Amino acid sequence: MKRFSIAAGFLSLLQASLSFAGTASFSYDTFSLQFGKTDVQGSADDLSTTGVFASLSINDDIFGFVGHNRYQGKVLGLDSTIGRTDVGLGLVFPIKKELDLVVSAALVRMDSEFCDSGCFSAKDSGYNLGLKANYWLTTKIDALTSINFTELDDAGSDTIYDFGLGYWPSKEHRLGLSYQTGTLASESYDSIWFNYRISQNLE
Repeated sequence: MKRFSIAAGFLSLLQASLSFAGTASFSYDTFSLQFGKTDVQGSADDLSTTGVFASLSINDDIFGFVGHNRYQGKVLGLDSTIGRTDVGLGLVFPIKKELDLVVSAALVRMDSEFCDSGCFSAKDSGYNLGLKANYWLTTKIDALTSINFTELDDAGSDTIYDFGLGYWPSKEHRLGLSYQTGTLASESYDSIWFNYRISQNLE
């Protein structure tokens, strides 16, 4: 409850102090699926990665979102399944016609299982603060970049960076490729994601 209050107060303060006139360049009523590979430092094998994300506008400036990523494979010789769930709010600042900045705050839950001759599980929780830029390069191609700061009770803090490009074959459908780097199970990692997103048409 305390973390949610901090996140909600953080976004309310930003909305009150930074008022940007204009209309968002991107829709924030979305559903997306993603899959790819994750290379964890110290592990010979890549992890299989899958994810799902959904967001829904609350008003013209604020949207709620939920996302879940799952990593499966060997980490430091152990058969591993690692799940991360984020639930939070985002605040949109339309900077200009082609560019949106998004500030977000979320609660984070980690659920992990590691197996060798036997299995043990671990759970962790915390929060995430993020800053993201969405930019139209052309009418059919967009670029995104984001930085996220995550603080977990047991694992500590981590900074995650994302870079991506997307192609829109129609106004509602996006095919994307993104690169992410950060820390997973206390080890540095690099991920390549392929993703599909369906969005409500803004027009």
